[in-house]
Amino acid sequence: MDVIPSIYDVEVIGQAPFYSGGSFSNIKLHQGEVRKIIYPVDKDSLSKMYVEYDVLVYQHEKGTYAGKIYRNCTLLNTLAGGGDQSTWTLRASTQPVEDQQESDGSRVLIMCVEGSNNQPVILGGLRDERCTKDPSKEHFFNWEFNGVNFRANDDGSWSIVNKGKTTNLGDVDPKADKNGIGTTIKTESNGNIIINTPNNNQSVVIDNINNSITINADKEITVNGTRINSGTNADEPQVLGQQLVGILQDLITAITSMTMFTFGVPGTITSPPINSALFLSIAARLEEILSHQSFVKRG
Repeated sequence: MDVIPSIYDVEVIGQAPFYSGGSFSNIKLHQGEVRKIIYPVDKDSLSKMYVEYDVLVYQHEKGTYAGKIYRNCTLLNTLAGGGDQSTWTLRASTQPVEDQQESDGSRVLIMCVEGSNNQPVILGGLRDERCTKDPSKEHFFNWEFNGVNFRANDDGSWSIVNKGKTTNLGDVDPKADKNGIGTTIKTESNGNIIINTPNNNQSVVIDNINNSITINADKEITVNGTRINSGTNADEPQVLGQQLVGILQDLITAITSMTMFTFGVPGTITSPPINSALFLSIAARLEEILSHQSFVKRG
């Protein structure tokens, strides 16, 4: 007579497998809620490398409400590699861990690798009443994490919008920085790129259709670099406005005070130019060449 190892369960051939409580028979897909986040530095962490989760499964067996907690669940790596990987964090319930009722934590789907209760993996989650409603008829992709929303539309356009840090239910968190709410990066289907801060106070518009770029700011626009070129083959240096005004002032002063010997009469010195007033009027207007909006750094 053969002895069946205790890790195996008995089932009738042709019938659906069931969870009998054995160590390797947990092969059902379960839905639950994240009740606790375990960081690698926490004493309860098993991996000491990755974020783990305690998940409360609302209904562990058909027809019963068990409230079983799967501990130290790991999160699925959707890109499945070391060089290619994805990672994020889920939200834990704001209710006490001991509370067995459905709360506001991330609702997830979990399965156990090879049916082992010691290897629960979070696969993702189902959409529920907390999620926004889909458009009636539209091809789209929508992704949102902690108030940062990315959306790709049917016409090929896409946008990233800062909605502000959110609560577990998607409302604006009281601790959110209100200054950033509304900042948007958008690419239109025609290739135009638009970057706006809230209320359009600052913006960058790359107009693909009209071959232009527009930059707007309420106060200052600063461009830094060891060399800043205006044009592809720029090779002429820009002029420093204040320095130019000073040099021209000195030049006009020198002209208006200029004297010389009278031709043919040695020892006779002429007076300053009779049109000195004209030079002085020009000197009085030199400040007009200075811009009150554009400035360059002295090299």
